[in-house]
Amino acid sequence: MIANKHVNDNVKAWADTVKAHPDTNIGIRNFAGDVYSMFFKNSGDNNVYGSLIGNAPPIWQEIAAAFCADGSVKPTHLVDNRDATPTNGIVYQSYMPDLYLYVDDKMTDNLGRPSNKRISGGDWRNFSNMPVVNGVNGQAYGKCDVYARGSGGNPWAIDPPLPFVGDGPGERPAGRRALRRRHKRIRREPHTVRSASPAGVRRAGGPRPH
Repeated sequence: MIANKHVNDNVKAWADTVKAHPDTNIGIRNFAGDVYSMFFKNSGDNNVYGSLIGNAPPIWQEIAAAFCADGSVKPTHLVDNRDATPTNGIVYQSYMPDLYLYVDDKMTDNLGRPSNKRISGGDWRNFSNMPVVNGVNGQAYGKCDVYARGSGGNPWAIDPPLPFVGDGPGERPAGRRALRRRHKRIRREPHTVRSASPAGVRRAGGPRPH
């Protein structure tokens, strides 16, 4: 939403109207300004001085699972992810949010076994870290590589909103096209799911062999 400049312009116009009205209490004026700055402000291409919501890194999940004839589900990732639980689980994901997995509408752990609790809690500290010099781990910006970075980075290689060189909330990365090409190259085995997608896809399911 913040990427749409007209949202910034409309909310700013509302806040300016509230603050300019002579009968408006000072507390209401400040509140209007805070609402605009915290949730709707887009300060430009990189949004360095805009809403922090617009500068949050992407969240993602990658699912690789085989649905077996005996009704079980097994992970099929080619490499381990040191941040996953376990390291060879069905779902790899970004540092946030909490991870739950359901197979055929039943909660499971990350190996497809029955469970009654979440797989893991979100890692807000690493998710909210900014990149540091010579440091690529423990933050959600840049290229993802589960072998080298675990849950760090993102599939679209979105960079932080640094002045002049970073990515703002309106970024439409070419990495999405590369990601689609990558999927076309993957050999799809019967009853196997391999995908990388934005978080929100928490349900792994598919047909089973008869």
